[in-house]
Amino acid sequence: MILNIDDWKFDINLEDTQAHSSFSASRHCTCAYCENYYRGVRYVSPNLKGFLADFGIDIEGPVEMYPFEPTICLVAYRVTGKILEYGKDAIMVDHIPVLPKPEDTNNFKLEVGELQLPWVMLEDPEEVVSPANEPEFLERMYEKLFERRSGDFFICS
Repeated sequence: MILNIDDWKFDINLEDTQAHSSFSASRHCTCAYCENYYRGVRYVSPNLKGFLADFGIDIEGPVEMYPFEPTICLVAYRVTGKILEYGKDAIMVDHIPVLPKPEDTNNFKLEVGELQLPWVMLEDPEEVVSPANEPEFLERMYEKLFERRSGDFFICS
């Protein structure tokens, strides 16, 4: 399926993307930050949900999630397909940047965020122990944030 959005053009295998996204949504991390994402994402813009659905993506099926803070995260979704034409800028959906990023010849990712989510867990976010609090993960997370903010658009698994 060919999908044109702004000055971007994609060739998407909708069935493969839907299958992978459904699988990812059913097998996710259970740390407090990830659980907060899965419970809080329902409060995200319906336009973002619709945008991702056009690619065959379930908003609850990211392949990566980086919580920059307990309620601010970057998520990446895998799409089976190709980027046929690259746009000049990120795709904006309700002021949320979406950056297509090539992975290999048959897949690309859509990096979404930074998403602002409510904290819906019972635990105090300042007291949560999560893999996202580990120094190695924090280093990867801040590298990702630096890449996004530096304008290099081709930048908790």
